[in-house]
Amino acid sequence: TALDRKTSERTSFRVSLGWSRNDYQGLFREDDHYMVAASLRHRIFSMLYLEPTYRCIYRNSSSSGESYDRNQVMLRLSADLSPPVRHRTRAAPRAAMVSTTGFARREAIDLSGVYLGVHSSVEALTSRLRGPRRMGRSSLEADFGDHGVGGGLFGGIGSSWRGLYLGAEFDGELSGSDWSHNNRPDVRFFSLERDASYGAALRLGALLRPASLVYVRAGAERARVETRYRRGVADIVESDWDTAFRYGVGLESAGIAGTFVRLDYGFADYGTRRIDYGEGVDRIERRSTVFRAGLGYRFHSLLENSRQDPTEAAGAPILDLDGLY
Repeated sequence: TALDRKTSERTSFRVSLGWSRNDYQGLFREDDHYMVAASLRHRIFSMLYLEPTYRCIYRNSSSSGESYDRNQVMLRLSADLSPPVRHRTRAAPRAAMVSTTGFARREAIDLSGVYLGVHSSVEALTSRLRGPRRMGRSSLEADFGDHGVGGGLFGGIGSSWRGLYLGAEFDGELSGSDWSHNNRPDVRFFSLERDASYGAALRLGALLRPASLVYVRAGAERARVETRYRRGVADIVESDWDTAFRYGVGLESAGIAGTFVRLDYGFADYGTRRIDYGEGVDRIERRSTVFRAGLGYRFHSLLENSRQDPTEAAGAPILDLDGLY
């Protein structure tokens, strides 16, 4: 299923959810596939569209070792070869196009001011482990990871000027993302967990008429990351607040009465943890990618802009078809 929202005559975005099940004949195995995707479609020329897309796919399998999750970020360039609307029909009366005309003529909403919001998140916590094996005669390099969900608060302040947006933002989050490697716990066991974070970032964006914002952000984050490592008599537990550089991209779309929705994708690198277990040293790189969906409120009444709408001043009604039904 998919939800589409047209934010202007040139821009729209889509959120998609999917589920499917594979039942294998002759095997005691069932796979459940879950998918969530978000995309922004922007017309850059008369027929050309630019479409950045994020998609997360998770397979939950009843067969051991067959589950996985995949995070994909794509950038598409597409062309619409259908004829323009004015060539398809001339029968629609002008009065029936009042809502479209009013929407096209509306002034851009001012996104300046202070805002607060809440968000939910899906996080992929991944690591690459490097270390010696067989008494130093060989070495191992392997990737580990898993995903979890979380939620938190965000708030900030920003200002828009001539189609550009600049702001500062703070956020905090509780999450339950972790992974563990325990196929042979009698020989070697190690795990990683991220349970809380807070950070600050600068956001630079472009306003999309009449009420949307696409942005990039960069900042710093403090996260509580716990690393466990056990081999033989060595049992190491390290739990510290680590600092990471965090950057990402996002899209906001204004709702009614000062509210807005947000889709955000970010990446953070917490550096490498060095584990000395007595017979050698293993190095664990720690990274995190997070997709967040949020709902916020901007303390600047959007109704003030609609009152100043030139089409309303002229008495032309505007039909608003946004929202759930």
